[in-house]
Amino acid sequence: MVAVSVGVVSTNLEDPPAPPADAAVTDAAVPDLGVLDLGVLGEVLDDWAAVLDRLHGFDSAVLSDAALEHAIQRVVGLERRAPGGRGALVWEAMMRALPAVRRFRTPGMWLRALVRCSAAEGNGWARQAEALQPRPPISGGEVLPPQLPETAKAVAEGRDR
Repeated sequence: MVAVSVGVVSTNLEDPPAPPADAAVTDAAVPDLGVLDLGVLGEVLDDWAAVLDRLHGFDSAVLSDAALEHAIQRVVGLERRAPGGRGALVWEAMMRALPAVRRFRTPGMWLRALVRCSAAEGNGWARQAEALQPRPPISGGEVLPPQLPETAKAVAEGRDR
């Protein structure tokens, strides 16, 4: 334990207590965010949800075989782009140290509590975000490119290779 005193202010720099055990993660570990105004991003997400609603309600029986195959290709291409948007948000949360602030040992455990994925899946998303997002410079200067720039470009374009 290290204690630092400055005037009358004393800050205890002792390691914080261990975060909840993996099996004990509860909803209480992630604050109830309610409905927040996300501004323009909220509008984009609302538009995306509306498009998905239209897609789910579409009667694909009216399509020809070729049109159906083309539709499948387009839907899969769009799905392949989605991890880029998720990754940007996960990366921003990691840069803000939100998992640690919320007292989780790993981003995967934090994501498990936040969005009901497995910790392994959440850690995979965190690794993917780290590899595919531009990185802050170590000591000033230009933003560094993603660790996997070609893969990042492919994800942004919805390509599988």
